[in-house]
Amino acid sequence: MNEKVKKRAADFLEGLKKRMAYSVSFELDENNEDTSLVVQATGDDAEELLGKNPLIPEALRNILWRVINKDCEEDEKIRVTIDNSEVRRKFLEKLAFEMRDKALEEDRTIILRPLNSFERRIVHLVLSEDSQVTTKSIGEGSYKKIVISPISNS
Repeated sequence: MNEKVKKRAADFLEGLKKRMAYSVSFELDENNEDTSLVVQATGDDAEELLGKNPLIPEALRNILWRVINKDCEEDEKIRVTIDNSEVRRKFLEKLAFEMRDKALEEDRTIILRPLNSFERRIVHLVLSEDSQVTTKSIGEGSYKKIVISPISNS
């Protein structure tokens, strides 16, 4: 990957950062195996920006891809990956505990919105040691919902 592409990406992300009301920094890494650019968001507001809505990292990836591949030949195009897995994991752990507390407080079953298998696994693992609730996945396809139930209600 040439330095011009990396600079274009860094300049775009720096401009974006200046315009946002979030305290977030972007780190760029190069994946030499498949000539892709890996962007990782860090900072106090990284979870708020990238953790809650899975569509935001994809939108950022798409825009950045267009910016850095502008004027590139088809065989020179660089792939872009937004690595928000750590941010998303922290958000999902927090969500799991909040929904467990709600299920126990209200003594009722809570159903989370559809999650992919990676996200469901995090929620199940976080709550697997909890003796007060059970979790299970329901639905069809790759995006399923998680049901969190108090033991007294299961």
